[in-house]
Amino acid sequence: MLFNFLQSNSKSTLYEPIQYKGDPFAHPLITRVPFVQPSIQRGPLCIANYNPPPLVTDMQTKTILTIIGAIQIFMGTFLWIQAVIVRDAGIMSAAFDLKAPGQTITPEVYLVVASTVDTVGAFNIGIGAMLLSLRNLEVEPAKMVLRGAMILGLIALTISAAFNEIFMEGGPPLPVWILLTIFVSLSAYGYMKGTGNPTNESS
Repeated sequence: MLFNFLQSNSKSTLYEPIQYKGDPFAHPLITRVPFVQPSIQRGPLCIANYNPPPLVTDMQTKTILTIIGAIQIFMGTFLWIQAVIVRDAGIMSAAFDLKAPGQTITPEVYLVVASTVDTVGAFNIGIGAMLLSLRNLEVEPAKMVLRGAMILGLIALTISAAFNEIFMEGGPPLPVWILLTIFVSLSAYGYMKGTGNPTNESS
């Protein structure tokens, strides 16, 4: 009897689906009430206007480009001074004593070596100046520059420094190893996790 009652009243207005024209997602038994978003007065202290600062562990690409540019300029200046001013009393003399002990090095040989060392130093200074001139780039272009600097540093660290240390009976001095390692590490970090300058991104 209960089944017959429900069947007989299945088309009553109580259970009859309500048609909502223009709304294909409306439930047939639920009235949809439009949601009105309350107005929020925006001001300097409004949470909607709050932009959290980057984490302390993050470094801006501008800072990284400044540091690695300074490293290149420092190394280039050091090499240039050794080749042009200090000459045979500096690192070149120590290198000759290590690789050619007991041999007399003529001034002509020193001149040939010095002309190579000061050229390398000039390139280092130029690379450092270029990096400093690009430090105000936006984040993505700056990361591309840092990727190139990372590749440059890896080549200098492996092909030049490590190769000379293993196969040429002596590589660069320990400070050069340290500076190149810092250069590569900062460039790689900036390329992967560097952030923009919040006050000067568009400059």
